[in-house]
Amino acid sequence: MPEGFEDVARLYYESRDFLVSCNVKIPFDQTDKVARQHEREIAGLGASDPAIDIDLVAGNSTQLVIVEVKSWFKSTGLAFADGLAKNAATDKPIRLFSDEIFRNYVQTKLAAKYGYKVEQVSFALVVGKVAKGEKDLKRHFKAKGWELVTAKEVAERVHKIASQSAYIDHPAIAMVRCLGAGGF
Repeated sequence: MPEGFEDVARLYYESRDFLVSCNVKIPFDQTDKVARQHEREIAGLGASDPAIDIDLVAGNSTQLVIVEVKSWFKSTGLAFADGLAKNAATDKPIRLFSDEIFRNYVQTKLAAKYGYKVEQVSFALVVGKVAKGEKDLKRHFKAKGWELVTAKEVAERVHKIASQSAYIDHPAIAMVRCLGAGGF
């Protein structure tokens, strides 16, 4: 079961006609030559059962999107510094968007798992709070062929879905409708 903001991000992609899998794990493959060569970078240090956790994987007939979700509503948020998307509080880069070896490994493994060509796989970051540099982040992500989705964009889409007459059984839709009925 995805966490709260991950579930709302899932709804965002489903409303764009993607089929979404949540909390996807990629086991570390000891037989993979690239994995063995870059074990420390890919699997991390000291992991007893190394696996890579991916928040969402969204696919349609032509594209697979690997989605990292960071709410950061109660923290400093996301920042753009030194050409990288980083946690503004810790200055730690977001690995999927800063480590090319790791990103290529994830891309290759998920393309094979879901039956896509590597060229059909792209990346997205859904973020709840941007501390600084949103325009620079958007420009950087676009130049890389990635998607940056802000909480405002997610909220606009969820609000649009909630305003439609169709019944949709999703907590976010129910909450938006409830707030609307309450005059908020």
